[in-house]
Amino acid sequence: MGVRKITKIYVVAAIGLTGLVVHQFSTTSKDYVRLPRTLMSTDKTIADSMIKSYSTPGSITAVINTAKMGTGGLVKTFVESWTCKQTKKINKVWPYACARERASIRTHSSESGVDYLLRHRKEHPEGQCLIATAIRSPAAWFGSMYLEGAKQHWDTSEVMLQNYREFLATDDFHMLYMALPGLLDEFNAGTLTQQAKIMDYNGGYSLTPAPPTSVLPGCDLIFLRMEQSDRWPEFFEMLDPEFRSIVGISRVDQNKANVEQINAIASYELTSEEKMHIYNTGNKFIQDWFDSYGYMDDSGIIISETAEIM
Repeated sequence: MGVRKITKIYVVAAIGLTGLVVHQFSTTSKDYVRLPRTLMSTDKTIADSMIKSYSTPGSITAVINTAKMGTGGLVKTFVESWTCKQTKKINKVWPYACARERASIRTHSSESGVDYLLRHRKEHPEGQCLIATAIRSPAAWFGSMYLEGAKQHWDTSEVMLQNYREFLATDDFHMLYMALPGLLDEFNAGTLTQQAKIMDYNGGYSLTPAPPTSVLPGCDLIFLRMEQSDRWPEFFEMLDPEFRSIVGISRVDQNKANVEQINAIASYELTSEEKMHIYNTGNKFIQDWFDSYGYMDDSGIIISETAEIM
């Protein structure tokens, strides 16, 4: 099958506005158009036909997210807004039972999360479905991920910095591939680089309805950027007034006796060699992630067209 150059029109899902973004690139995938999504009550001509609330009986919310990318705050936003109680873990999914036959889940696996959503929606087709995920700069994520494992074995700052450099050189970062790639594919949402442009336009988020080809018809995906988490309360309130955005507990507050070590890791800047090693040994998703943040801009790397369109 030949590769054809097409123009795709994305009607960007914007809270309070609808923007139009046009991209041109080569692809063999099917064309798609993102449906307009506005939730401002003043936009009567469109809002009357849109979802009024994600909190109706039988609805489900899901945090399908990469570890150390704001999972805690996203989970609390849903389960405390709906007053949910955690139930038994099932196949990498932590479910929460909520009033009015609603449910919320958290998982780092898109495959497991989609399976759970399918079961719930089969039992409760009357409910709504909202999935939340987030992205974070590599500059902050690597240190946070290292500290998540190292917090059980605190040492001096010097020793921990040495161990951190070893972590950067040897880890396969498999957790990066568990959530986001599957969600982007399921929602036909393009690459992280393309999503970053939409987030820039919208002020820190994208909102995408499942396409006709998805196994999750009727579900919406809100994709957030941690660097603009100060706007999350605004986004969630506009999505549904019942949602109260809650900030997760910081690592410093959780480990007040180890602030020196945390600051040492947080302030460490990866060298060009460390960046290039991860970029060149990682798969196309890692390259796309780095590119979406311009993380290789000072490392002498020429970004290939393959990495751009993935």
